[in-house]
Amino acid sequence: MGNHIATINKSKHKEHKILEFYKDRIPIKPGGETIEDILKQWHGKYKLLEEHDGYMQWLFPSRKQKRNPNVGILTAYEAKEIRNTIILKNRAYRAFLMMLDFYGMEMVGKNEFQLKSKWLERLDDLNRYKHNFKRITRILKALRAFGYKVLMYHWLRFLAQLIYRDGKLIVASHSFQNYWVKTLGRKYRKKLLRYRQELSSKKFPS
Repeated sequence: MGNHIATINKSKHKEHKILEFYKDRIPIKPGGETIEDILKQWHGKYKLLEEHDGYMQWLFPSRKQKRNPNVGILTAYEAKEIRNTIILKNRAYRAFLMMLDFYGMEMVGKNEFQLKSKWLERLDDLNRYKHNFKRITRILKALRAFGYKVLMYHWLRFLAQLIYRDGKLIVASHSFQNYWVKTLGRKYRKKLLRYRQELSSKKFPS
């Protein structure tokens, strides 16, 4: 009986890798760090965050099968559990803040964003390494799955300002239009497209 229960528990952990990771029970593979290791020790380590390839798939999981067999697919059950469990949902938020800092941005209030003092270097890297645009798409999709729809909308508004008003992230316009906007639900997508149109009609500051 005991062996049977152990087998069931092992199978459950295998099926719900993302949830077990978010519960701080299993580490990422490859790497070996738990979610709390990453959130506490990797913040501000830009070279590590840029070059490490595996952590994004764990922190911001996808619902589609990827090439890395070590990473689980985010199931509807897991997404719901993370949405409805305060500590787990907060870990997703902390992961978002870590990546926000990586991109040279920060939150200054509820759903309010601004560039950090070191923004020039960070945006320069963002413009140079285009795979980060794919990472942003991944982050947005995960935020939606974890119940942060309002947050992602306001972040996209801020990104729109950087692209269409300030001209600081112009190379991201293709990703914004073809990928990022589409991560929103219909209501917020329409609002964002109207806002983007307003910004596009204005000239960049000289």
